[in-house]
Parts: sequence; structure tokens; C-alpha cells
Amino acid sequence: MLTIEEIRTKLQPYNLRAVAGQTGLPYSILWRSVRKRNTAIKYEVVKTLSDFLLDKKSA
Repeated sequence: MLTIEEIRTKLQPYNLRAVAGQTGLPYSILWRSVRKRNTAIKYEVVKTLSDFLLDKKSA
């Protein structure tokens, strides 16, 4: 599983609305998780984003 810092770095080139659609996460939660550094992020969000990025890497 990726750390939140790794997730933030890897999601920089992505369109967050597209990621929200593909992961089922609300765009507002995704944006807040990726763009705001001092935000508490739920484990489920980190897990979902980590799985998304790791699936993209292996594809």
C-alpha cells in the first residue's frame, strides 16, 4: 500500500474528476485529500487511491 505522500505525488498528472469517477470517491474528498496537506484522511480513502494507482501501474 502506498503512503499518502506517494499517492499525492503519483496523482499530480491525473484529472481528479476522472479518478473520482473511476474510484467511486466523491471529487470533493479526493481533491481535499490530494491538494490540502494538513487534512486528516480516512484509511478507506488512502486504501482506495493506493489500489487504484497500483492497478494502473500493473496494467
